[in-house]
Formats: sequence, C-alpha cells, structure tokens
Amino acid sequence: MKRISYVLTLLVTLGYSPLALAQDKPFITSLDTADLTPAQSKALNDIRQLPTTQESTIVRADAAALMQNAQVEIPLPGRGAVTVATSDRSVLSDRGFVLAGRTESNDSVAVGDGSVGLSTFSVNGDSVTGSIQTETGLFRIRPLGGGAHVLFKVGTFPSEHPSNEPLNGGGDRQDLPPLKLKSMQDRGLTEVTVLVAFTPAVANLVPDIQGLVDLAFVETNTSYANSGVYIKVVPATPKPVSTNYQESGSFDADLAALKNKNDGKMDELQTLRNQIRADVVVLLINNGSSCGLASDILGNKESAFAVVYYDCATGNYSFGHEIGHIQGARHNPEVDPTPSPFAYGHGFMDATRNRRSVMSYDCPNHCTRLPQWARPDEWGNSDVSNDARVLNETRDMIAGFR
Repeated sequence: MKRISYVLTLLVTLGYSPLALAQDKPFITSLDTADLTPAQSKALNDIRQLPTTQESTIVRADAAALMQNAQVEIPLPGRGAVTVATSDRSVLSDRGFVLAGRTESNDSVAVGDGSVGLSTFSVNGDSVTGSIQTETGLFRIRPLGGGAHVLFKVGTFPSEHPSNEPLNGGGDRQDLPPLKLKSMQDRGLTEVTVLVAFTPAVANLVPDIQGLVDLAFVETNTSYANSGVYIKVVPATPKPVSTNYQESGSFDADLAALKNKNDGKMDELQTLRNQIRADVVVLLINNGSSCGLASDILGNKESAFAVVYYDCATGNYSFGHEIGHIQGARHNPEVDPTPSPFAYGHGFMDATRNRRSVMSYDCPNHCTRLPQWARPDEWGNSDVSNDARVLNETRDMIAGFR
C-alpha cells in the first residue's frame, strides 16, 4: 500500500492525474508552421540547417503521454509510424524523467534484435528530446519551445575526430603507469561523475540544453547496461554549466582551453570540478568539422577532459565515445590496430550485419552505430574487440579521479 501511495504521489507531483491512467493519450499530434512563434521558428530553422537533418515535420508532443502510456505511437517523416515501449523510466526530479524503450515498426516485424530498435527520451517540463532508432535509420525529436517539436530523420554525422589527430583518435599515451585493474568478477555498479559545460554558441542553438544532456547520460548508461558494463555516469551538477568561452573553431585549441589551468579561459570549470569532485569534464561546442576529441586514450586525473560537438553527443553516442577513450578504449582494429594500452580494447565493426559499436568507425558501405560496447561473442571477440572489458577493468580508476 505504501508503494502504491508513493507512485500516485509521484505522478501527481509530475503533473499527471491518476484518473487519466485508464486510457492512452496521443503522444504526437500535428502542428502547422503558421502556429509557431518567432522563437520557435528560429529554433526550427536552426535544426533544419544542420547538415545531419533530412526529412522533418512539425508536431506537438505531449510529454505526459510518455509517463502515462505503456507505449506510444510516433509518425515519422518519410516512412510509416513506429511504436515505442515506455516502461523503462527513471524519474530525475519533479521537472522530468528519462526512458528507454524498444522500437517496433507498425508496418513490419519488430525492428532488428536487442537494441537495434531502441529509442531513448528525456523529458524536461514540456520539452521532449529523443533518439528513435529504426530499421531505416535514426530519427530525432527536438523541442522548439512551448510544447512544439520537430521530428526528423538524421543523415551522416561528421568524422569522428579531427583529421590531424594520431589515428584520428585523440591522444595516445605511451608512458603508461602500472594499473590496478578491477576484477571482472566484481559486478558492483561504479558511479562516474561528469561535469558537463556548454558554450554560448551551443546555448544559442539548443532550446533545451538540460534535455540534451539528460539524453546523453541515459544513452550512455543504456549502452553500458546493454553490454554488461558496470558503470553509471551521473551528472556532477543539477544542471549543465554555462561558460562564457568563445569557441576558437579548433577542437585542439578548445580542448587545451578546457584542460589548461590558469590560462584565463575556462579556469572557473577547473575550480568547480575540484569543488564538486567531478571525475570527468565534457564541454559541448558548436563545431561540426568532427564529433569530438578526448585529451588522452587512458587518461589520468589531470587529463580527463573532452570536447564534443553537440549534434553528435546523442544518437551518435559521441558523449560516451569520448569518455570511453579516457577509460582506455580504442577504435575498431580495421582503422586503429594499436595494441596500447590494451590489446583487447578495441571497438567492433560488423559489416555483414551493417552494425557497429560505440567505439567503431563506420563501415565502407555504412553501418549503424548502436548503443553497444564490444565483447565476445555477439559483439566482438576476446582478443581484440572487447572494450567492454576495458571499461569494467578501469572503472575504479576513472571514478577515483576526484
């Protein structure tokens, strides 16, 4: 009885009437462009101008339906509707929640196997930010403000890392200290705190920064849960932190400004990191030349920094990808055969099934990146492509940075 009372109280706190639970309500309804405010029209134009945006449609999304319904139907542009299960929810606070659910096509069999048809959402008030993975590609929902949203198909993401980086993969530590690796038998969940900051350029383009960052966390944690990785990344602050830093146009320069102490650029983030004891710092930037850059492959407490292009942070899983580098994970061996720091610590590319893991580069004929880490036997092998093992073995290391 106490459990039922708690759930009902929680739903009322979130603004959902227990009486409304008896029937489903539509998640998506149509909306005309003429009904948009100037601010909503600007947000729509910003999204449509992204190189990754393809077909799009304007809708009104009812965030309450994601909490109330066991499943929701989503009409996607350029294809048939899909149905997403909404049972796996986590309440963040009285402002919203996140969820992950299996996607099924309404005009064919269930999409793929396992997480091939996985959709993830974050809800912040009346704003819904989400990634919808289907057999015809990735779709997104993004808020425009005031309950208005845009649904759109996502095209090709930028290259993974700046082309001038070693092996296109961030730093490469050659002077590795002795490491005390976590036992693979220990399945206790390790929390890694991540301080997320964003530049004014990102603030100008993303109406709901909170929702985007919440989605990055739920996607990363979902990828861990899918792969037997016993880590949970958690925000180091209640809200993402704004910075006045003016981007340079260079990933290397922006990463240096984030990482370097006492250079007068983002010193406040260094101070804040120490105060709140954040293990990792990630800065979201607006630089579409590539998706991200971490300071090191297998970092230490002084180099646990990364910059990520905001449009790659979710859906492409670049948020988790760069944290993976800091923990010692490398790309798939087809593009990065380097055996250091872990010979088995590479991602996995499966060209025959057109799929790849979080750390893998794309296949020649395109493979969908899925929220999976490499591991034997279905998603890799024990000798080379087993970066899930790396994450498990180095989780105490990264969680001890602060």
